[in-house]
Amino acid sequence: MKVRSHRIKAPNSYLFLLIVSGVLFQVLSCKKDKDADVGQVNQTPLFLLDNTSAVTNIDLSYDVVINRSVSFQNGINNNSPAWKKLQAIPETESYSLQVNVDNGTFYMLQDNITTHSLLSDKMKPEDKIAKMEMLDGTYTTYNSLGNIISSQTDSGDFSQGFLDDIDGQFYNTPIDTNTLATNGAIFVVNGDKAIVLNRISNGNDSNSNLYLDLNTGATLLEQLFADDDPTKLILTASHKYNDLGNRQKSTFIRYDYLQDGDVRYSTEQWDYSNFSLNFY
Repeated sequence: MKVRSHRIKAPNSYLFLLIVSGVLFQVLSCKKDKDADVGQVNQTPLFLLDNTSAVTNIDLSYDVVINRSVSFQNGINNNSPAWKKLQAIPETESYSLQVNVDNGTFYMLQDNITTHSLLSDKMKPEDKIAKMEMLDGTYTTYNSLGNIISSQTDSGDFSQGFLDDIDGQFYNTPIDTNTLATNGAIFVVNGDKAIVLNRISNGNDSNSNLYLDLNTGATLLEQLFADDDPTKLILTASHKYNDLGNRQKSTFIRYDYLQDGDVRYSTEQWDYSNFSLNFY
C-alpha cells in the first residue's frame, strides 16, 4: 500500500469535469487552492492510500443531492453588507453521474442537473446547464432545451488521472499499520481507527489530519489546516458509508477568515444514492 498526501480543494458541482480536466471531484489535482470556496471551483481528496497501477478500467455511477449553505460567525442581520446576505442564500443541486474508463478512453455524463436557489430559479431555461458530457478531452454542456451551451477541448490524460485518484476516495481494504510505518507515515491508533498526521514541519506538503477506519480503510474525516498555522482549520470533509462500503453522505465545510474579522462557513452536504463503483 502506497501512502501519498493529496491537497484538498473545495467541492464543486462539476467536480469530476474539473478534476479530470486538470483544473480538477478533484479527483485529480494535487494542488491546494486556498482561494477556492466550497461549491465554486474544486474538490479533491486529501489522501490516496494506494495506487491503481493494476487497474485499467472503471465504471462509476451515482445520483446525488447537494445542499449548499453559507453562514458567518458573527451572523446575519439587517445591518449586514449586501454581499454577505447574497452569499447566505441557500442552494440545492442534484444530478446523475456516470463515469467510464475503458482501455484509455474516458467518458463522463452528468445528467439531469437541476439547481434551485433564489437566484438560479430566475434564470431562463436556455441559460441553465442541464447536462454535461465529456469524451476524453472534449466536454460539452447542454441547456434544459437540449441545445449546446458550450463545447471545449482540452489536453491531458484524463483516463489515467481519474484512475490515479478515484481508488483513493473509495478504498475498501483493511489498513496495514506496518506498511504505514514503513512508508514513514506519522499516525496514532485509537481502537479501530487510525489518525494520520501530516505537517509541513515534518516534510509533508500540507498540514492535515486523516481519520481512517482500520477495518475497511474508509476515510471518515479529513482536516486541512493553513500552511503557516497547523492549528488554523481551513477545510473539513466527513464521510459516511453503508455496509457495502459505498459512500452515502459527505459533508464539506470551508472556513474563510475575512478581513473584517468574521469567519465564513461554506457548507456542502452530499447525499448519494444508487452508488456503484467497479474496477476491472
